[in-house]
Amino acid sequence: SGIMDIKTKEFFLFGSAKTVYKTSQLEAANIVYDQQSQNIKAFGSKDSTGNPLSNPKFSEADIVSYNDSIYFNMKSGKGLTKNTNFQQGEIYINANTMKKVSKDEAFAWKAKFTTCNLDEPHFAFVTNKMKIVSERVGVSGPIHPEFEGVPVPIEMPFAIFPLTRG
Repeated sequence: SGIMDIKTKEFFLFGSAKTVYKTSQLEAANIVYDQQSQNIKAFGSKDSTGNPLSNPKFSEADIVSYNDSIYFNMKSGKGLTKNTNFQQGEIYINANTMKKVSKDEAFAWKAKFTTCNLDEPHFAFVTNKMKIVSERVGVSGPIHPEFEGVPVPIEMPFAIFPLTRG
């Protein structure tokens, strides 16, 4: 379902909303598109107790991410996501916040990287900041391992994760 506000030139899509633009696809319970600025905001839905019922799903090329919320500009290709989960190659990434600055580059804050595909991974590497170049590499600042959610008091000054397939 959807509503268009003629005065503000905004489209409000709700229920099971889906948009497709070039190689990008967005599915969410609530999508707001501002036609003038070309900004998109997407949010999930919550059940009657306030717990998440669904999260926005964003697909670009062959990368699929699940997020709490998405803010994206169609014109510039830049965006911001909250609580982002996605896979690149054999690495699973969860980032508290991700900022997409170009088609292939993004910055992640408070991120976890692991090869364990569980919702609560057995082990992960944790960093406060990281640069991700899609399908190529992830480079972090100071990073430390974590097992079963318990930080290990060993810190490395940086890390480089290959994000290629195979």
